Amino acid sequence: MTLTIIHGAQTGVDRGAHEGACDNGWQVGGYMSKNRCDELGAIPADVAAHLEPCVTSGYPARTSANLRMAHALLVVVPDKHDPYATPGTRLTLVEAREINLPRLVIDPDEDMRVLGTWIHMLRVRQAREDLRIMVAGPRESRWASGRVDTAALLRRLKIQLDAGPPVRRPRLARDDRQ
Repeated sequence: MTLTIIHGAQTGVDRGAHEGACDNGWQVGGYMSKNRCDELGAIPADVAAHLEPCVTSGYPARTSANLRMAHALLVVVPDKHDPYATPGTRLTLVEAREINLPRLVIDPDEDMRVLGTWIHMLRVRQAREDLRIMVAGPRESRWASGRVDTAALLRRLKIQLDAGPPVRRPRLARDDRQ
């Protein structure tokens, strides 16, 4: 399976997705803001080299372009029970729902089998060997450890995916149970 991580180059989760994907040897793509800036200023050249500037100004336009490019959306947040805590993450989730894009909200402490199973199900349902997953979540000013936590999450995902598809244990007939 070929996995491409789509992101918008913002600090925090986007940047962590970039780092984790590169560490895993996965492809990286997507659109960055037209002005090639994140919340801290110019997007670093090693990140910008993987992305295209969006033709329309503004973060919402960049987010829309990335959602249209993706097969699914993975949202990484510090608390999966409050995924709408930041405006950009809220916008991303609402727009993904409006275009009926498959999505998963996860926090870094989630059992990796949940994420691995979701990726496997996407591949099977979409009959694809190449998946483009947009990874989004709070920027660094809203979640200080988002970059590090997201990069680590993607590294653990690679280990899960390399282990193969999830194995379902066969159900035993009532007489076979002990």
